[in-house]
Amino acid sequence: MNANMAQFYTRFLIAAAIFITTWSCSTFPEEELYIDRFNDNRTPSDTYPERQSGKTRDKVFIMYSMGYNNLSYDLNEDIDELLKGSVPSFNPSDNAIVIFNHSTLNNRSNYRTETSPVLYHAYKMADGSIKKDTLIVYPEGSIAADKEMLREVLTQIKTMFPAKSYGMLVSSHATGWAPEMYCYSPPDKAYSSHWASAKKEFQPLDKYTDERPLTRSIGAHFNGSSANMDEIELQDFADEIPFHLDFLIFDCCLMGGVEVAYELRNICDKVCFSQTEILAGGMNYKKMIHHIFNNKEADLASIANDYYNKYANQASLTDRSATVSVVDCRKLDAVAEIVKRNKEAITALANNSTDRRNVQTYFQNHLKRNHGLFYDLEDILIKAKAPESDLQALSEALNQCIICKFATPTFLTELKIEHHCGLSMYLPDPDRRTLNVYYPTLDWNKATRLITINE
Repeated sequence: MNANMAQFYTRFLIAAAIFITTWSCSTFPEEELYIDRFNDNRTPSDTYPERQSGKTRDKVFIMYSMGYNNLSYDLNEDIDELLKGSVPSFNPSDNAIVIFNHSTLNNRSNYRTETSPVLYHAYKMADGSIKKDTLIVYPEGSIAADKEMLREVLTQIKTMFPAKSYGMLVSSHATGWAPEMYCYSPPDKAYSSHWASAKKEFQPLDKYTDERPLTRSIGAHFNGSSANMDEIELQDFADEIPFHLDFLIFDCCLMGGVEVAYELRNICDKVCFSQTEILAGGMNYKKMIHHIFNNKEADLASIANDYYNKYANQASLTDRSATVSVVDCRKLDAVAEIVKRNKEAITALANNSTDRRNVQTYFQNHLKRNHGLFYDLEDILIKAKAPESDLQALSEALNQCIICKFATPTFLTELKIEHHCGLSMYLPDPDRRTLNVYYPTLDWNKATRLITINE
């Protein structure tokens, strides 16, 4: 081989090496190693990604959508709206959005045909399109509103998406701190020392009427109909989360209680939730991703404000219905101490049926029998005639833990909201003997001793 030929061959090898290196870095990005197989028919064992980076991401946002119920269509609309926002790219050391979704067949009111929940990673491609990459297809008949399922899904997310920070949104029906099925068929005066035996005696109530907007009422899986459903109780929900959460957003009814925030204080820093129900349209998802990822910490106040404005600006008075607050769960001990000091005054108020009717409630008159559990925490102390020093201390304590709060003047035209401190609380009802057995199991009652059971 002469010198010219050798020089040409050397240059050719160098050029080829440069081309291969450049091609592998620019035209064969890492996301191409995934296969876009959203809603396919593979078995669950085949749906794990072919390759995991093993790198720790900055933030992971989880949406846990339990839509095997009459909100299926609305919850899927929420996901579509969310993914029109600032979805991050695939970069394995950056932010990520992971969505768990369980819907009815074709978003219809079919609660007998079993469907498969899906876990997928949503990210933006180089051309700006959104890729929904299925990670796991769970077996048909799986129940999203189940504590074991919740832990399984979140543990798998933790394994596949190790991160410095996690935040989660839960979307479905819910009934605050109340135990499973109570708000749908309360036993009221039927006493039982064990909740599981009491709830078997419940008779289903008609939950919705054609005249009123559909609302979202942690989780609801309809087993054939709304009269037979699975839900996750609050303590189980808190116990089954396998990692610390920087924040939790509840796009669900009636979750905005001090009992909820206090139960979550050891696993979650901040919570965004509603004291009343939430209309079926749910939260405002248009800028949610931007608010979550664009700052060092998720901007929950802007998320709450967007939700409030979505409904406060509606033309229809009926649709101008929203309450929301953001609470720092770590700063509730001072509030608990004030409530504990005024236990006797609160009990006297609770036992006076006339006085308790003057306390700001977060349930509508026609739902008093089954939703008469949620009262404004501050207004309870005011109407209980707590000492002025304690009312001032309570105001200061609430200012420390409540980051923001918003409320429309009315909810569904029927409920007037004249006092809104940002937290609801149960005002013990002597006629709810079964419930009063359950309530002391909550951490909030252990701190306040609001209800005690004579041994």
